[in-house]
Amino acid sequence: MVERKYFENVNYGGATKPALLGGYVLFQAADKRKFNAQKDYLWPIPSAQIGLSNNTLTQNPNW
Repeated sequence: MVERKYFENVNYGGATKPALLGGYVLFQAADKRKFNAQKDYLWPIPSAQIGLSNNTLTQNPNW
C-alpha cells in the first residue's frame, strides 16, 4: 500500500488545508475520538450481505 505524504506550505487545491501530523493528514484528533463499548467491539455487517443471506444474518447490536 502506498501512503500519501503531505508537506507544509503546499497548496493542494482545497479551500482548507488538511490538518497534518508528522506530514500525514490527521483525520480525527485523538482527543475527539470516543469509544462506545456497546457498539465499537463489532463492525457493522454490510446491508448487502444481510440481503444476500435472505435475512438469516442480523445487524450487529447498536448498528
